[in-house]
Amino acid sequence: MRDPAKPSTAPAFWRRVMRLGRPSYPRDKAFGDLVYRSREQLLAAHGLPPEDRTLLAEALAANEASGAVPAIRGIRVAPLAVSETTVLPERPNPLESTLPWALFRGTKLNRGGLRMPMQKALTVLEYRDVCLATTGNRFTIFRGDTVDPASSAVLERQERLAANAEPLAFAAFCDDFFPGAANPAHFVGDRLTRAYVFTQRLGVAPEGCLFGGATALYPAYALDRVCPGANVARSDRVYRVARLLVLSSTAEMGGHPFYYLDPEAMDFILTRLLADLPAAGERSRAGRRLYLARTDAGARVLLNERPLIEALGREGFEAVEMGALAPAEQLALARDAEVVVAPHGAALTNLVAARPGTCVVELFNPNRGTTVYMAIAHALGLGYTPHFGTPVAGDRRRDAWTVDIDGVLGAVRSAADRIGA
Repeated sequence: MRDPAKPSTAPAFWRRVMRLGRPSYPRDKAFGDLVYRSREQLLAAHGLPPEDRTLLAEALAANEASGAVPAIRGIRVAPLAVSETTVLPERPNPLESTLPWALFRGTKLNRGGLRMPMQKALTVLEYRDVCLATTGNRFTIFRGDTVDPASSAVLERQERLAANAEPLAFAAFCDDFFPGAANPAHFVGDRLTRAYVFTQRLGVAPEGCLFGGATALYPAYALDRVCPGANVARSDRVYRVARLLVLSSTAEMGGHPFYYLDPEAMDFILTRLLADLPAAGERSRAGRRLYLARTDAGARVLLNERPLIEALGREGFEAVEMGALAPAEQLALARDAEVVVAPHGAALTNLVAARPGTCVVELFNPNRGTTVYMAIAHALGLGYTPHFGTPVAGDRRRDAWTVDIDGVLGAVRSAADRIGA
């Protein structure tokens, strides 16, 4: 394995993640004949707030007038679902008062739906005889020249593509609009949660669940254990689905992760995900101190990560790049760790395997990131401490930042004292 302390020029998955209004945001996503125009791109291109997903109809109307994207002219937005049924009702959100929100006061981190006073109702939409195409986070549901408002993207020349659609009798669609279909946090915390709802609450067989973008190593591993037999959609295909089920969380913010940390959903997913992990061995032994490196990161770049790794090494920490390891090995390392230090990022998904009492120090650029791993740590009984660095002025493209190394070491020592290390 490459030494995490040495800089790398390898491209990172996160270079491709959607960052609205930034030059690195990809204009299109093409798979064979399928070219996707994302909802956010269309909104921003026509001067509409890209975060307001209800304005897709307005964006397409503006494009109709401007002709900016000729290949999607003539497409309109209208609901295509034939029914909508409540699966879980709206209810008060206990997480608003039980999670330690004061730790994040003064930061710009995204709290998502975890701090809303009410948890949004979860409904299931049913469609009949519609076309579906998905890349994992860009998906469109359409019929003829009409696209459903739940869609996160519009296909160029969709009517022509529908003529060659592959027939599918039934699908319970598990994807969503979150960036990064291969991101372990969203795959485990959101997509597999939908599979849980479909199979355990709605009686859908695993073979009826449909995932896009599930061919990356970690999602494929997780899918095989949690929902074996599920279908994986090809990104270069359009499917004509006779009966399609879609959960409301697919199209809107709310519920991340594990539908507001639902205990039954977490138990169902994690019991299966963590079964048959390798026993402690050469790379997995109890009591380890781990630093989860982001030396390949293309976003939220920690500029002084190398000296931080060296300083933590003197405290008995090993630097590990989780992405270089097999998923089972990643989870086993987290299971056997005593203290975990990591910048905010997808590698922290492996905290789902940590033992109660494991101490976690999460490092943040205070302007970027979410509180999701704090919430997971709280739900699993882990000790949790956030540490906030300093953004680097003038480097917004990479969201570069630094940390106070002495401050990180102080947080680590306090965490170690709490477990008697």
